Amino acid sequence: MISRFCFAAEESPPRAARQSAGGRGRETMLSFATGPFAGAVVLGVCALVAGCTVPPQPPQSATAAASPPARVVPIDGSYNGITQLVSGAAVSCGTQDPVNLQVRNGTFHYVLNQPQVPWQPRRSFDVVIAPDGSFQAQSGPASISGQVTQGHMHGQIIGDACGYQFEADNSGTW
Repeated sequence: MISRFCFAAEESPPRAARQSAGGRGRETMLSFATGPFAGAVVLGVCALVAGCTVPPQPPQSATAAASPPARVVPIDGSYNGITQLVSGAAVSCGTQDPVNLQVRNGTFHYVLNQPQVPWQPRRSFDVVIAPDGSFQAQSGPASISGQVTQGHMHGQIIGDACGYQFEADNSGTW
């Protein structure tokens, strides 16, 4: 369309020639451009407009766009790490303890020892890890929750009197 517009503008005779022919003559959309440089102005505008268009890009190949898949680390294994106190009295709860969690078939069992709570000195959790790596389990008012990603597990354990956060690595040592 731009080229048709530009060529049609070039063909229009000057206004004096149209008037001497006894009428309006052949007009185009750019009939306002007159004088000895009218054609050059029109061609310059057309070149400017045509030069601003972006040529279509070739489609990217699927192999160039695809990145190598992330290394999948199995969830099952032995997770070793540390629990750290985040709520409760350090005198009765302790400040940090080692933790070892054995994950088999996407599940693990954890026992929270809380000797400072005489009515419930132990809370047991049977934990199932979801396909996205998240987990959560309840035992009365106590809970354990967290996430497993690429061989690393982190989360929180909320007991009756103490709360902890933990970090552990598959086959890791702390």
